[in-house]
Amino acid sequence: MKQVKFRMCMSVAMTFFFLSCTKSSNDNTAPTTVRYTWEQKGPTGGFVSSVKYHPTNSCEVWASGDDMSGLYKSIDCGSSWSLIKSTPLNMSTYDLEFNPLQSNQMYAINHFGRGLLKSGDAGATWTLSQSGLPQVGSAMRVYELTIDPTDSATSIAATYDGLYRSTDNGASFSKIAVGWGAVFQTAEYDSTGRLFAGASNGVVKYSDDDGQTWTDVVAAGAPVSQIRFSTNAIYILFSEGTLLYILKSNYGISGILNNSATGFTATIHTRMAVLSGASQGQDTIYVGTDRTGSVATNRWGLFKSVNGGGSWTQMTSAVAGQSIFTIDINPNNSNEVIVGTSNSAGLFRTQNGGTSWASISTGVYAHTALGFVQSKTNPQFLIMSSTVGLGFSQSLYSNDKGATWSSFSDVVSNDGTISWAIQPSNNNIILAGTLTKGAYRSSAGVNGPWTRVIATDSKVEKFFQDRINENKIYALATFATPLTDARLYYSNNGGTSFTVRAAKYATNGAANPHQANEAIITNLTGLFSSNDGFASSNSLGLAAEATAQGGLSAVAFDSQVAGVVYVGGVKGGIFKTTNYTLSGSGISWTALNSPIQNAIIRQLAVHYESGQKVLYVSGFESDIYYSLGSTLGLWRSLDEGSTWTEVSSTIFPCNSFWGFEIDQQNSSQIWGQTWGGGLNRLTIQ
Repeated sequence: MKQVKFRMCMSVAMTFFFLSCTKSSNDNTAPTTVRYTWEQKGPTGGFVSSVKYHPTNSCEVWASGDDMSGLYKSIDCGSSWSLIKSTPLNMSTYDLEFNPLQSNQMYAINHFGRGLLKSGDAGATWTLSQSGLPQVGSAMRVYELTIDPTDSATSIAATYDGLYRSTDNGASFSKIAVGWGAVFQTAEYDSTGRLFAGASNGVVKYSDDDGQTWTDVVAAGAPVSQIRFSTNAIYILFSEGTLLYILKSNYGISGILNNSATGFTATIHTRMAVLSGASQGQDTIYVGTDRTGSVATNRWGLFKSVNGGGSWTQMTSAVAGQSIFTIDINPNNSNEVIVGTSNSAGLFRTQNGGTSWASISTGVYAHTALGFVQSKTNPQFLIMSSTVGLGFSQSLYSNDKGATWSSFSDVVSNDGTISWAIQPSNNNIILAGTLTKGAYRSSAGVNGPWTRVIATDSKVEKFFQDRINENKIYALATFATPLTDARLYYSNNGGTSFTVRAAKYATNGAANPHQANEAIITNLTGLFSSNDGFASSNSLGLAAEATAQGGLSAVAFDSQVAGVVYVGGVKGGIFKTTNYTLSGSGISWTALNSPIQNAIIRQLAVHYESGQKVLYVSGFESDIYYSLGSTLGLWRSLDEGSTWTEVSSTIFPCNSFWGFEIDQQNSSQIWGQTWGGGLNRLTIQ
């Protein structure tokens, strides 16, 4: 299915308020009258992982953003969307299903480990069901759910640990004993109640008793990714892109519907939707594939066949060049189709059978805002990158503090951008860190030209500059194994060139605001300081803490009090010293109370608001590694970490923070980069 992702959670473009602070379980202080106001500032669209028309209400459509983006609903045939705020946090799905006998019952499986969402009131409220679903560690990975059209209480879940059956409307599941497959990405009932399932070994079978006994259909070798039906045929899509059809009359293999000469090219992810014709040869089929950089553009994208796959036409108009991840046909209007993309473009709709397509992403913010930077000298100028799964990226800039955004070309073709830095004295000098191609520099603004300044096939995840001398810049890069094969790069000429410190690896870093040339880096084994660009370094301790935490991941200096440093860990620990020295001699550390549990602290900040010291810390997990016990979000402390207030509870549904920055112009505002909810801005009043 999907590769390791860097992609995009959050809410509609409106403001949310709550008048009293939400307290953590360890916060015993009285509520204050602080007001936290969040605004969605990222662009619309994003990675859409599922879309589904209501079976009887032709203008009601549901969609899900990928990662932790949540569920969206449209009541105007997809023209505009509203976020559903009644779901649990950090939810998204590959599969939205209506009960065929009771359409007010809805189901959404969480695609990276939280179980099954259920609603019995047409999506007004949702509950989470997990009983009996397969669990490895803390993850419950379900790929697809299908409901028996003859018995609405019975459903089958296709999972990475086999097939699971529920007979109580999804309240609980039990494993079906099958000896012919281990991993199942698809299971589908047809209209008669016959169950079909396809396994990772390419075997497809059917069952007339809800999975107790099985009959062979086909064994093709490649993993089966999707099964769909028309009145006369079964369509089987394999993970490498091959599409077969089988006539229902005899279940004999009747042919491959795409090959090297016609049709679409196999890619990482392929999806289809089928509309019945009078015969198999008159079925309408839509197939969407992800972008394939190694083949011509006319072999990937969105395709349509009106003769059962005999020939294919590539869809153009607004959907041209888009990577298609999900498709659904309006059951009440066969000319209306909605597709969701995996390359940050969001949703597209046709109302004339594919002749023309239009973007319909109003209200959808399903981006992961990874790269973000705000100019220090012109706070109206922002750069961000919306990076999503499968290596796709969208780079944007704003000259009005996020009110409007303009896109610009990839820094390097077919690669995403994950980090940015703007030289404080010159907004035209920009550094860009890419997902796989090192780092690039422009001295002429976002449109380049870009010069490669870290010429390795690496992911440059972060830049940080000396707080006093802007020409000294550090870059953190990772290679094949991110935590153990990270490399620190150093520049003393404003990023024109970098020198690799091959003996150094770093997970995060910060420059000393009180002393030029000094910086600290974190890694798996501890904390280290240097005043020569890490040509040499000193240990600052925390070795035992790093081992217990699985590594250190964040560091921040107190901007006003020299000697005070805060460090965060991979499992949520926070540590403080008040006697930092460059040499590391005599440093002592204290463990602080932390609001983050079983999640990565990606960022710490020390901020002064009206003379009062405030600590901020953010917790992060991607949906791939999400733990049911993870405590995420953005947290604030006014008492050196003794108590904490979560300030992200209204960024719904996603509260997994990739990063955050204090606004350069207004110290009461914070920019938050969420994993699936886009770029958001918090105002504290």
